[in-house]
Amino acid sequence: MSASYRLATSEPWACVGGRFVPLSEAAVPIWDLGFLQGVTISERLRTARGAVWLLPEHLRRLRVGLACCGLNLVTTDAEIESIIAELLRRNRQCLPAGEYEREFSISLAVTGGDSSAYGPRAYQRSSSHSQASPQTCRLVIHAVPLDVATFVPAYRDGVQLFASPVREIPHICLPKSFKSRNRLHYWLAEQDPRYKPLRVLPLLCNLAGEVCETPTCSLLIREGEQFFAPPPEDVLSGVTLEFIERQLNGSGRTIERQPISLERIKSASEVLLTTTSAILFPVVGIDDWAIGGGTPGPTFRSLFERVVLPLTLGLT
Repeated sequence: MSASYRLATSEPWACVGGRFVPLSEAAVPIWDLGFLQGVTISERLRTARGAVWLLPEHLRRLRVGLACCGLNLVTTDAEIESIIAELLRRNRQCLPAGEYEREFSISLAVTGGDSSAYGPRAYQRSSSHSQASPQTCRLVIHAVPLDVATFVPAYRDGVQLFASPVREIPHICLPKSFKSRNRLHYWLAEQDPRYKPLRVLPLLCNLAGEVCETPTCSLLIREGEQFFAPPPEDVLSGVTLEFIERQLNGSGRTIERQPISLERIKSASEVLLTTTSAILFPVVGIDDWAIGGGTPGPTFRSLFERVVLPLTLGLT
C-alpha cells in the first residue's frame, strides 16, 4: 500500500487510511469499529534527535496486538516507516522559523475498520444472505511537536504519586502484551482532584492491591542494588521500560518481575517511571510519603545524563 499525496499546505498533516489530509480534516467515520466498540490497537512514538525512536520495537508490539485481535493490516512495517517519515517532513515545515529541529510525538492507531451493521453498507443488504465483504482495518497516523521543556520541572524535582481507587483491568479481560484505546479507567483515575499533569500522578493497582502502573508510565523500583517491576501479566509490555532494562543490563544489573506492594514503594531506595514521551521520570513521594529522601536518586541522575539528554533535542 502506498499513501496518496495532496498539494502542499502550511497546515499540519495527518495520514488516514493511506491518504495524507490536513490535520483539521483528519477523521474516521462514526461507523468505524474503533469509534463504535473501541476496537483500536495503538502506539505512541517520539523522535529522538529528529529520528523516530524505537520504531521496530513499537511496530513489533503493534503486530502482537493486531494478531491477538484478529485484525489484518495490509500496510507493511516498511510502508508505515515511510508514511511517518513523510509526515514528519511535511509537519516540520509548519513549525515557526528557527524551530525546525523540534522533537515530535507520533500517534499511530489501527482501528477495526468500517462496521457493516451500522454504516452505509447496512442499507445495501438484500433480503437474501449475501456474503459479507472482507473486513479492512483503518490506519491513522498523526504527529505533533513534543514540548520537552514541560518535562524539565519533573526531571529536576521529581513527580509525586497517589494510590488511585481505580483498579487496573485484569489481563484475563484485556491482554497486556499490546496497547489499545481501552483507556477509560485511566481517564477516570485522572479525574481525581489530586491529579496534576506531570506533577502528581495516579498509580493504579490490580484487584489484589498490588501496584501496576500510571495511566502513561511503567513503574520500576530499586531496593538497594536490585531492581524490580510488576509482573508482565499485570502491566503493559513497556517499550521504554525494556529499553531502560537494556541500559541497566549494560552495567550488569537486571530487573526482576514480581508483585510489588504499596509498602514496598514507600520503602524503596528509588522509584522510576518510564514513558515514551519523556523517557524517564524520578518519583520522590507517594501519598505524602517521601521516597529516597524526597529528591531524584542516583540511578535517575545517571540515566538522565547517559540516556535522556543525548536522545532529546532542546534539553540543556
